[in-house]
Amino acid sequence: PTAAKTTGPVQAFEKSIRAAFQSGKKLSITQLRKLAREAGIETANEKYLWELTELAWTKWYRRLAQAHSEPAETYRAIVDFYRRTQPTYTGLDSHKRVFQQYSTSAPIAWLAGWFTDSGATGSVLEPSAGNGLLTIYYPERLVTVNDLDPVRYEHRRRQPFRETHRRDAAQPFPERFQHAFDAVLTNPPFGRLPEVNREYGFPFKALDHVMVAHALACMQDAGRAALLIGGHTEVNNNGLIASHRQFFNWLYRHYRVVALLNIDSAKLYHKQGTDFPLRLILIAGRKAEPYGAAPTLKTQPDIARVIDSFEDLFDLVQAARAQAETPEETLTEKLQREYQKVKIELL
Repeated sequence: PTAAKTTGPVQAFEKSIRAAFQSGKKLSITQLRKLAREAGIETANEKYLWELTELAWTKWYRRLAQAHSEPAETYRAIVDFYRRTQPTYTGLDSHKRVFQQYSTSAPIAWLAGWFTDSGATGSVLEPSAGNGLLTIYYPERLVTVNDLDPVRYEHRRRQPFRETHRRDAAQPFPERFQHAFDAVLTNPPFGRLPEVNREYGFPFKALDHVMVAHALACMQDAGRAALLIGGHTEVNNNGLIASHRQFFNWLYRHYRVVALLNIDSAKLYHKQGTDFPLRLILIAGRKAEPYGAAPTLKTQPDIARVIDSFEDLFDLVQAARAQAETPEETLTEKLQREYQKVKIELL
């Protein structure tokens, strides 16, 4: 086709996808293959076809994120597009399963960005960025992105991000990244490590936990982070977190966690090709003095609640944003307050 010859196959395919999105048409895999053939793209490689399609909807979501001034209105527009128009990933790509390349559901991605925006956010890091979907809340000029996948790396290079890297995010980032970013967004691949990692003084057994730790090391002390990790938080008979408790002990000891939210992936993530249980963790800064431990059923009665609607998730993230605006006591301040209470009781 003429469009493919003048603008290139990828650009022609994106143009066709945008036209469908503009008209509110939900495309099936058969229709996507047809548009790809018309643009001059080989359709036998289904992984590549879906990567191109995801790149197109990532750019569309970023446009939606910039089109409204009110957060609730923006979010409604993104949820509506996700429900009505975004294609549903239907592939059986073994590469995607092995490397856990399930990009973030767009409404969750926007909420993650919204939480991390303090009003003065000037630098954002996404260390396992894929095509950039988790960054749709922010203009690309603010965002540094990283990912090992070569196809996704080329897709990110064609977007005007501040910096684009291809590093192994399971390893520490270079010195210039440490404590350098106002906001951190990450949805790392899930999976167990071949051996326990004790780099941070606690035994980590999951790949996503190690990658989260490396990502958080890049956050400024007063920065914010939104983290997506695998699993749902369950408690044992003693009311303690039942699995990976040491990771949560480390996290709560060193960072101010304002929300730990279990997400029903079958309802809020299915379009990305997986129903694997998911948690959204929202962080408002690094603790000046490490103290504390993972919550229990007694201290946080809703710790095992599973959120199954985008509307409820919006309300919970909004509440976390409000909580993030209120400074938390340091350990010293807390001890001084308790000491004053004891003095008064003794008098």
